Amino acid sequence: MKNNMACSFNLKADPGVIQAANIPVDEARFNQRLKEQAAEINRRFGDVHPAAGRPRFGVHPDGDQAPAGAP
Repeated sequence: MKNNMACSFNLKADPGVIQAANIPVDEARFNQRLKEQAAEINRRFGDVHPAAGRPRFGVHPDGDQAPAGAP
């Protein structure tokens, strides 16, 4: 297992696993990746979910939260 980001790594169940370049994720990395993924999903599928009529994730690609009471 290599080049992963996660809150923690517990590989005790398989002692044969070789770990390399795994790093714990921090809030800044998490928010950056969320922003990137939200932008890609919004680009592909639109900013608003068609059935719910609400912004996807409740987070806009620029990082702003959806306003309270938004449809």
